[in-house]
Amino acid sequence: MLQHPGGNDVASYLPQQLAGRWQLLSAIGSGTQGETYVIKRTTSGHDDEAVLKVRKDSDGTSVARFTRELAVLRQISHPNVIGILESDDSGSPEWFIMPRGTQFERWWKNKRDQLGDDPARLFRCSADVVLGLLGGLCELHNSGYTHRDVKPSNVVVIDDRPVLIDLGIVHHAELEGLTDPNGAGNRFVTVSRSIPPSPKLDNLCLASLWINML
Repeated sequence: MLQHPGGNDVASYLPQQLAGRWQLLSAIGSGTQGETYVIKRTTSGHDDEAVLKVRKDSDGTSVARFTRELAVLRQISHPNVIGILESDDSGSPEWFIMPRGTQFERWWKNKRDQLGDDPARLFRCSADVVLGLLGGLCELHNSGYTHRDVKPSNVVVIDDRPVLIDLGIVHHAELEGLTDPNGAGNRFVTVSRSIPPSPKLDNLCLASLWINML
């Protein structure tokens, strides 16, 4: 299992396939299914940063959620859903690399400061964000998936483009449920705990995000 970087041999904390091509910079956080890290490409001609997510050695349900998230991200290709740069699910632990974005709440605060006291500009800019995220959700919904956890902390901004992240509790009606419906829900929208996984749920959470932006 990876640990927070320390000492001189930083490469030893990376999956073997990434050693020599990526450098581990810092830990971002640890969730139920995986741990995330900021990494930097070290190969010639590249200096971009990305996010590495590594599956935890945890219970079977968490492993299944990680595997499903990776499968969905491999399947979905949309500018407003986070993509995969590299991945490996053949060994243990599994991992994947995603582009690194700016935290949405920090980006929107800066954007609001730039817009000033202009309600019309604020509305138009917020609407553009919501339409982008709605496009990503439509791509998920058309493939049978519900994100289930649309909230500010699960959005990043890449090149001024809002992008959905964290599909750890994604739902598909034809696949085995991996989350207790009585224990799952978006705390950003309390009522979401009473709504079954569906496009309606995602749209409600997105509408609440928009209200929060205004």
